[in-house]
Formats: sequence, C-alpha cells, structure tokens
Amino acid sequence: MPDTNVVISALLWPDSKPARALVHAALYHELLLCDHIVQEVREVVLRKWPHLLRDADALLDELAYDLLAAPQEAKRSIADVPAASWPIPRPWLASRAPRESQLLLEVVLIDPLHGI
Repeated sequence: MPDTNVVISALLWPDSKPARALVHAALYHELLLCDHIVQEVREVVLRKWPHLLRDADALLDELAYDLLAAPQEAKRSIADVPAASWPIPRPWLASRAPRESQLLLEVVLIDPLHGI
C-alpha cells in the first residue's frame, strides 16, 4: 500500500521511481489504497496544485487497485512490534521524533522496489 507521497509523486513526475513502482504494483501485484490516502491525495492536490485535480482523479480512476476503509482507531502501535523483527535498531529509532521514525520505516519497507 503506497502512501500519499508516492501517489502524488507519480502524478507530478510520471517517469519517476515512485510512478514506476506504483504502475508495477498495479500491473503485477494487488495494489491496495485506503480511502484516507485517496482523500488526502485529492486534498493535497486541491490545496497545492488545483489545476491538477482532474489529472489526479484520472490517475486514481485508471489505476487498478482495491479500496480499503481506513480504521478509525489503531489496534496496535509501532511499540507493539517485537524489537527482533525491526530492520533497524529500536534504540536508535526511539531517539527520533515519531514522524521521522515512521518515515524511516516506510523508506526501509519500500527499499525492495529500488530496482524498479
């Protein structure tokens, strides 16, 4: 499941690595988007690039994906994940701001697509 930044990057730069990863996921895997991400893409595009809203809608309409309803409340937090399964040392992550830690984990999880 890509985050909002991947979808927006694909919209702004169609030949970018995020765009290629998104298309690859849609063509060769089961692409999932949650309703929160779809809504956030539209909100960000409307706020920053209102002239691209039709293009954003077209991108979302043409992508093959399953739409999931985002949970209203998290059932687990990152603190619930056993330290042994983390790709990087937990003490280092704990010393970072929560948003920075989340972004770092997203980058680490996306890394397998670096060759796309």
